[in-house]
Amino acid sequence: MANKNSDFVKDIELFDANLDEVGAQERTPLMAAAAVGNLLAAKMLLQKGASLHASGYFCLTALHEAAAENQIAVIEYLLSVGADINSLTDSGSTPLILAAAWGSLDAVTMLLNNGADPSLKTVDGLTAIDAAQKKGEEVAANLMHQI
Repeated sequence: MANKNSDFVKDIELFDANLDEVGAQERTPLMAAAAVGNLLAAKMLLQKGASLHASGYFCLTALHEAAAENQIAVIEYLLSVGADINSLTDSGSTPLILAAAWGSLDAVTMLLNNGADPSLKTVDGLTAIDAAQKKGEEVAANLMHQI
């Protein structure tokens, strides 16, 4: 993975196009970096002018991607530069709801400790706890009951 990350960073250095363009995987470059936990690439993209709030498929943002994939360092960084902790996808999912549904326990803890609102609901009326339970992520649901 280190080589892939290095190649990604080299590509960013040469990249001179629209940094918020959604690619073939329905992600912006920042979203792709966040999903794989490439903190250096995420920082470089933002420094080059990528939008922190750009969204791709289903209105996912880089924070949604990082939360679902349990990429703690990227989550911490994105929050430190102003990512909206309660941003909504087109289905009403927040980063917390996605982290819970995917069983990303460290992300759930970090998001809650940084002010994520556990009472927000999807368009289907699911809270983060409901989403975790629906996906069979009982550990995540129990964790949210404890915090």
